[in-house]
Amino acid sequence: MHLTDSDAAAALLDLTEDVEANLLVIGVRRRSAVGKLLMGSTAQRLILEARCPVLAVKS
Repeated sequence: MHLTDSDAAAALLDLTEDVEANLLVIGVRRRSAVGKLLMGSTAQRLILEARCPVLAVKS
């Protein structure tokens, strides 16, 4: 996969729909509260918006 958009979550959500994914596996890491507030969380968006189950693995 090659991302052409700076919005990784949107690109991954589109891809999971295009390939009719049965599962999305993502790596998650700890971020500071300020980091989450300023930049949001790609993992959180994927978990909330994906139409397939999401497995989040601690990295």
